[in-house]
Amino acid sequence: MRQPYDSDISREQFYLIFRDLEFVKKKTRPRVVDLYEVFCAILYLLKMAAHSVIYPMTSQIETTLNIVKQVGFTYGHVFRYSKRPGTRSAERADQVVESVKKRRSDILRDLLRSSRDVFLYSQLSRPLCIIIEECEPVRGVSSNYIKVEVPKISAHKNSWMRVSLSGKMLGAYCAAECLNGD
Repeated sequence: MRQPYDSDISREQFYLIFRDLEFVKKKTRPRVVDLYEVFCAILYLLKMAAHSVIYPMTSQIETTLNIVKQVGFTYGHVFRYSKRPGTRSAERADQVVESVKKRRSDILRDLLRSSRDVFLYSQLSRPLCIIIEECEPVRGVSSNYIKVEVPKISAHKNSWMRVSLSGKMLGAYCAAECLNGD
């Protein structure tokens, strides 16, 4: 049995939509997966990342920030809109000046970084499995997309390793220690 994630919904909540999901596809053989588990896995992946557009009106940026706070995204690609000649949006009268777009982008990036830090902290007590992508230093990615570096150890590329996060960052990677052999 897997450990619950904070993106999970209750089985009671799931039951409210279960009938809609159950009948989406014609049933030709017995189901071998628990739809509740599949649904929770999809919610977990949706929570992991999202793309966001910072809209021109103040109410829309506030809505974007509130959604990011409520969902708790751990990653987001933030880019500023730029006018493209010949498009309808380039002709709009309500263009946002570059300094405002930069400030809004910075606020959103800070919020995403903070949300990611909260997520990483929640993973400190959980053993993770990573797939090794680089050997020197040993670097890999966990099943929940955490980039991990395991210092002072060797491993073969494309092998699995059980690790525990240390809470330190090594650039874009979370430092971890190997649990293999425990």
